[in-house]
Amino acid sequence: MADNTHFNSYGAYELAKCIIEGIRSNHLGIEQYIIDASPFDSAHPDPAETFSLPASPKNSTVKPDGN
Repeated sequence: MADNTHFNSYGAYELAKCIIEGIRSNHLGIEQYIIDASPFDSAHPDPAETFSLPASPKNSTVKPDGN
């Protein structure tokens, strides 16, 4: 059975861009903290084929000692 209740990385990214656009258009107080986000147009989302998620620099593939 497929789990259709969670976003994939691309969907989460697009949703975050939508939320940022809502913050901007409503001139909410937290707008001043948005430093690097391109405008979002829900009628023309970014192509999924061009989306890439870089690896997190805080994660390691090295298994720690122990269990």
